[in-house]
Amino acid sequence: MTDFSSILLVEAAAGTGKTSLMAGRVAMMLAAGHHPEEIAAITFTELAASQLASRIRETVDLLLMGVVPAFLKAVIPQGLSDQQRNALLAASTQLDELTATTIHGFCQAIIRSHGVRAGLDPGARVADAIVADNLFMAELSAWFSRRLATDATEDDPIVVLAEQIPLQVVDLVRELAFLRRKHPDAEPIAPPRDLRPDIDFVQAVDDFERWRASVGDEAWAREIAQELGRLATRYQGCFAGDPDFRSLWHLCDPGSGRLFGRKGLQLKTYDEAARGFGAHKNDIGDVSGRSLFEAVTDTWSQLIGHIASSLVCSLSSSIDQLLESYRARKRAAAILDFDDLIVHVQSLVRSHEDVRQAVGRRYRYILVDEFQDTDRLQSEILFSIAAVAERPTHWETARLRAGALFLVGDRRDRHRLSHWRQPSLLRACP
Repeated sequence: MTDFSSILLVEAAAGTGKTSLMAGRVAMMLAAGHHPEEIAAITFTELAASQLASRIRETVDLLLMGVVPAFLKAVIPQGLSDQQRNALLAASTQLDELTATTIHGFCQAIIRSHGVRAGLDPGARVADAIVADNLFMAELSAWFSRRLATDATEDDPIVVLAEQIPLQVVDLVRELAFLRRKHPDAEPIAPPRDLRPDIDFVQAVDDFERWRASVGDEAWAREIAQELGRLATRYQGCFAGDPDFRSLWHLCDPGSGRLFGRKGLQLKTYDEAARGFGAHKNDIGDVSGRSLFEAVTDTWSQLIGHIASSLVCSLSSSIDQLLESYRARKRAAAILDFDDLIVHVQSLVRSHEDVRQAVGRRYRYILVDEFQDTDRLQSEILFSIAAVAERPTHWETARLRAGALFLVGDRRDRHRLSHWRQPSLLRACP
């Protein structure tokens, strides 16, 4: 609570007094002589930010009245010293200069000071989530109409999806579009163009057939090989050229077959396939057959993964046009949405070293609640601002100023905590 020279990470679950912790730390910082304008306390929602600001003011008022809140008794059991009280009294008249806000509010404050450097219209306003979503949906509807016009090409991904899954296409595209809107820099990894998983699969099927022929004419093995042969014939040479979206979509339907389990395109295991075709549990071939069948399932998975990746990349490229239309519509209306705030501030601290350092001087101490809910873009902003004067090559390995970050989060929410493993954070917070 009084260590202001270390980078600290506090694990705290909901209901354990995180707001009191942050309010108490801010109050002790002020009592130590730190100026309110240097401190930014960032929370996840506007309501939480308002509650934190109120709790900070309440804590300061109690301490100045000589009352030590329960959550500070272990820190200052005898109350404030005269020096601490004088510093806190001086700071109490400037509490309005302390920043208690959300990450979007924090970024908006930076934009107000440095928006021109970001190339933004000085008169641009920030639209709330409802307005921005309505604007995006309007552009999505117009974009759909353009893509499905009478002069649309037959291999257009949107046209193909509208034909093949007419009842799901709108929800599917909307979900992907909102994801790309929130993470504009996120792009699917395109599979290597020279990769030929179709050849590998056909070869694996041929190897299994040769084994089958070498062990006798077992009916179950012969039928498995025949099923695999039909698959190999269907997919042979499918990546010899550059298949369009329609061709890739049709490849997702391997036809009916007894080798598939309940999970879509996943092949059964060797034991499941053998028993399914009538093999006795004690007579399902030797180790070689099992190994060769596993090679078939592995190459099949790689082939289907290659097809899926190619489909996603093609569809994502189509979504790029929607995002550009949405950006144009926002520029015409001179508005920014919440995602723009994050993206523009990330660009500022990444591309304008003087801005990064200026913001770092302005906010020398940053406290973050619900840190597990920050994404990589937000983390990059926070860590870049907290870095020392030397420009960091990579924000994940930035050397941070003493005491610049105080992070509070719930580590039990592990599926959203990949950034807890950032090297710089782990070094700073053993």
